[in-house]
Amino acid sequence: MPAIRRPFRPALNAAAALLVVLVLWRPGEVAARNAGENATTAAARLTAFYDPPSLSLNARAGELLRAEPMDGGLPGARAYRLLYVTTGINGTPIASSGVAYLPDAPAAEPRPVVAWAHPTTGISRTCAPSLRDAALAGTIPGLAELIAAGNVVVATDYPGLGTPGTNAYLVGDAEGRAVLDSVRAVRSLSGSGAGDAFAVFGHSQGGQAALFTGLLAARYAPELDLKGVVAAAPVTLMESALSASRKTALGRTIIGMTLASWSRVYRGEHLDEHTILGRFPKPFADLVLEGCLETADDLARIERIAGADADDLLGFTGMSVFGHAPWPGLLARNTAQPLPKAVPLLILQGGEDDIVPAIQTRTYVERACADGRAVEVLYQPARNHYVIALSNGTAIAEWIAGRFADRPARDDCGKPW
Repeated sequence: MPAIRRPFRPALNAAAALLVVLVLWRPGEVAARNAGENATTAAARLTAFYDPPSLSLNARAGELLRAEPMDGGLPGARAYRLLYVTTGINGTPIASSGVAYLPDAPAAEPRPVVAWAHPTTGISRTCAPSLRDAALAGTIPGLAELIAAGNVVVATDYPGLGTPGTNAYLVGDAEGRAVLDSVRAVRSLSGSGAGDAFAVFGHSQGGQAALFTGLLAARYAPELDLKGVVAAAPVTLMESALSASRKTALGRTIIGMTLASWSRVYRGEHLDEHTILGRFPKPFADLVLEGCLETADDLARIERIAGADADDLLGFTGMSVFGHAPWPGLLARNTAQPLPKAVPLLILQGGEDDIVPAIQTRTYVERACADGRAVEVLYQPARNHYVIALSNGTAIAEWIAGRFADRPARDDCGKPW
């Protein structure tokens, strides 16, 4: 489609360049937090709230286990930390945490729900966004506009972030179920007024989560009414995404997180965690397992530790490890397919994206269009990965409002971009 240009924000991009976190761009948090604050502080916030009770095999997906008020940092809204039940990779009940924002203004009818799927923060439980309290609000694109429009907003941490256990990083089904169950959970939150209509939006890893939410919704949560999906710079083609990631220290850290997480999540696929992690130099293994991607200090640590040659750091040449079973099947399993035809989709992509290159997103869109899906595209040539979502918060909120009003979405299939 023709490039849709909005006023470029140099300050926004300068701040993003400073942080260069894998797409968890946090301007409000940087102002509020000390540069030296790290996962140690986050660990201190891991209260007993995050430790779930024993869950029976009959625990209901989407059940709200507990909630507590928190400082949401957003005028006109009340914020709550949530703990709820979702479904793990092996089909058993597990717990996930998250945050809900409820408008202060009264509602005359059930409120629509908007689910936010966050980008990469790390795979340690100390990397949960809900641990950031008031600073979290500044990381959710269009949050103020969504609340002003009367929506309930819910933001999952994903299981294993905040809650105990392994974080299923870039595992699409697990992410999608966590999002859907967060919508179910917030409907049980006293005073939410949440109805069954919802939309989902996410960025990067969260873009993948949003797409898998769209793929799973009808069969996993048929009682919910999905009105639309927004995916900003989504991770779509897993093998291509990991191959492109080898070029930067940050990207190599992402590959390390994927290898570490999947070796635990897919243990039944004959993956050996110790063999995989044993390839890594110890400082890199520690970074992958314990590091969070949040501050300029985090970036400096990544550059210092993961700046080595990719082959030496990861312990294999090129993409060789992914060419052997079970990796090809796992990569395919976590590559998002086109959404059901009835689900409206908005894709956002920046032309200066060096984390999820535009060619990958374009390929996904072309495949969806060829399969008869309608896709609306917001392509901005001058935007990079770090700002494509946050700088378009108003546009995202307006698009979601259109879907809740049952207005048809635009179809950009066949238009150049």
